Amino acid sequence: MIVPLRVSLCLALATVTFPDSAALADPPASYHVDLARLAWATPAQELRERVTLTRTLDSLRSETRTPPRSTKQLLATLRNADRARILTAWHADYYHVRAALDTREESSGLAEDSLDTTTDEAFAALRAWLVKPGVPAMDALFRQEPGLAPYRAFVDEAREQAGHELAPGAGGLGSLATSWQFTLYQRLVDRTDFGTVRGPDGPLDVRRKRDVIAALPDSALRNQGSDMLAAGYAKQRDLYAFALLQTVRARNVVARARGYPDAPGEAYAARHLTTERVRALIAAVRPHGTLFQRYERARDRARVALGGHSPPRLSQAETAEAMRQALSPLGPEYARELEALLDPASRRLELGPGEHRQGGGFSFVLPGGQHGVYLDGFGGLPGQVSRLVHESGHAMHYRMFERGGAPGVYGPAFGEAVAQFGEVVVMDQLAGAASDPADALYWQQQFLLKALELFLGAKDAELEQTIYDSTAAGRVGSADDLDRITANVDSAYSSDRRPGTEGRWMRASLLVEDPLYLSNYLYSGCLILALYRQYTADPAGFVPRYLAFMHQPSAEPPEPMLRRTLGISLDDPALLREGLQLLEARIARFERDVASLGTR
Repeated sequence: MIVPLRVSLCLALATVTFPDSAALADPPASYHVDLARLAWATPAQELRERVTLTRTLDSLRSETRTPPRSTKQLLATLRNADRARILTAWHADYYHVRAALDTREESSGLAEDSLDTTTDEAFAALRAWLVKPGVPAMDALFRQEPGLAPYRAFVDEAREQAGHELAPGAGGLGSLATSWQFTLYQRLVDRTDFGTVRGPDGPLDVRRKRDVIAALPDSALRNQGSDMLAAGYAKQRDLYAFALLQTVRARNVVARARGYPDAPGEAYAARHLTTERVRALIAAVRPHGTLFQRYERARDRARVALGGHSPPRLSQAETAEAMRQALSPLGPEYARELEALLDPASRRLELGPGEHRQGGGFSFVLPGGQHGVYLDGFGGLPGQVSRLVHESGHAMHYRMFERGGAPGVYGPAFGEAVAQFGEVVVMDQLAGAASDPADALYWQQQFLLKALELFLGAKDAELEQTIYDSTAAGRVGSADDLDRITANVDSAYSSDRRPGTEGRWMRASLLVEDPLYLSNYLYSGCLILALYRQYTADPAGFVPRYLAFMHQPSAEPPEPMLRRTLGISLDDPALLREGLQLLEARIARFERDVASLGTR
């Protein structure tokens, strides 16, 4: 059942000409976001045009001071909340992109925080309004006004959260307590000289070119770069520990002030999960960490077999074409939206480089629903191609979700699974289309790295949960303690024991930037394996179900929607069991291909 899909897509990809390992990527000017055209030329202009958002929020606050007099009024208020959420995203993401383009511009980060806090306070008032005495029974209101139906899940969730608000006017205190740590983290990174490694074509900055260094054929240079990266972070390890531990303590205090037992409980509840469910999934995955270690051993053998063969490198244009063709089975609607995103003339892709840029990548939205992608840099290596596919997947998911007609108060669920599913599809097809067996092995290795997200997500989720547990119990208070915790957690998943690996917590910026987000990757790791099994087994039947899932009708919570559209239950033991079987088969195939290359 897999063969027809692979053959059809490989034939399509045969029209793409891939450069040899020495080829260079496109000039960096090919893809740059144009904020002046897409949004506002300057912060001063944004501030002048923020009046619409300000009026919308003022109106929302006014409407929520007294109980609704009619279903029409309730519907009007919820639609006003739609506008407020959409407008806030436009204005806040403008500053988010500005801050990423130049991390020295701290005013942009402060402006983003202020916008989010102001809107959060207005929505807290809305949630409190929905449970005020005098508000009619919601079931009755929804029966009377069909137009309210799309808001059912939002109203139900808002009423559940209404008892978890800070005191009126105290919302800013929560932001003040939790928003400064990532600014400190970014400053520490920016001021550190990580040094350079002398690559084949000249010096490579150890932090900014870490992807390039990690892909070098020379193991001595790879190890040198890894050691220097760890040493660079270690220069400020006490302050990184301070930022992380203050994040944990502040988040716990704010969560308890909102009536949750701790910060993990609050974060998981927002995703319709519980701490017990997350712990149970981690516990179920952990014993199988030896499978990831088996992949590591095969990867190390692959490096020996590849010898001096450099990884394949795609230009920006070739990457875009590979994405178009590999994802074309998802249908014309998806293809049109992807084409609009990938068109260089749209100026919606920011691929770097730059001196003072935030690391990593993200998707964003700007006025008019223009979705874009930011990466700190792009050189066309397999890992960088994969990251562009990932962030583009987020942008596409949001766009398809909007096209489904969902109100603006919602966001799409299971976003990481969608982004990573695109990665495994594109990587697998690039592996199948490669004419050089060595190139195919590199693409296959990148496919496996994304397919094994189940273990990477479990490792990160367990590390973060353990840090919160240990901090609350008073068992952690220093960088040494964090090293010890990290080494203990990672030992179940990875066989890498080289010096410096215990400091991985310093390089996991999401621990500070977006606390307790990492558990999303644990669940997406399960989901992408299920999605890929369905996709390869029955492409024609899968695509309409997957598009229905991406459009995500907003009248139902995420898990029922997942069961209805794709027949997947997060609590089904078969989800993990069948995923592990898929990984076992693909690792065995990788091992055979490595052995075959080694005999050439």
